[in-house]
Amino acid sequence: AVTTYQGGLLLFGGRGATGDFLGDTWQLRDGAWQLRLSPAAACDPLSRAPRCRAGGALIPDPAGGVLLIAGHLGSAMSPESDELIWRFAGGTWEPAAIERPPAVLSRGGHGLVPLPAPAAKQDGAASPSTNEGPQALLGFGAAPDGWVRKDSYVLDFGSGQFAPQLGVAPPARVAAALAYDAARDEVIAATGRGDVDHNLVMAGEPLLDDSWAFVRDRGWRRLR
Repeated sequence: AVTTYQGGLLLFGGRGATGDFLGDTWQLRDGAWQLRLSPAAACDPLSRAPRCRAGGALIPDPAGGVLLIAGHLGSAMSPESDELIWRFAGGTWEPAAIERPPAVLSRGGHGLVPLPAPAAKQDGAASPSTNEGPQALLGFGAAPDGWVRKDSYVLDFGSGQFAPQLGVAPPARVAAALAYDAARDEVIAATGRGDVDHNLVMAGEPLLDDSWAFVRDRGWRRLR
């Protein structure tokens, strides 16, 4: 997982050349990579740091840190779910003071994208969103048993709570591409991989070719 951090990038975990789950933390700053947490320390279950994992997601938080949410822990042969959400700041990882619903944490290969605080309209009227602070959208992914998820949640950084998004939803998928469109204040979700009939990720499945848009307080709509 990788995200922006302090003018550079923060990288955590993933899968190595042999398929093993990784747990080291690297920071790209001023054009050079720096190791912030060694692999040995990260994979120690007693270490006060996120366990080795693949398919996690990183996102900057409003306080200047980075959150690590979900991912598959343990090993590729017997993956597990995390029970914590982690925050990186000041060179160290600590458990974050954020709600930890099992439905949110039981996934890997999911999408996670920041939603800026809603901007006021030019006429001074309030934004249609009921929340005035920054948020994040989390969705899709695959559970440790391989079943693909179609649910999505909005994280409110102010309250630390996840709100499930109800109504129409894109088909279940893993490894979808999510991006925030500032001009329209919406999130675009495209492609991904998933068995529409059985909701189970299988090797060699073709990519999905649909795309969807998500608007706060309105939900999902299909674009094509």
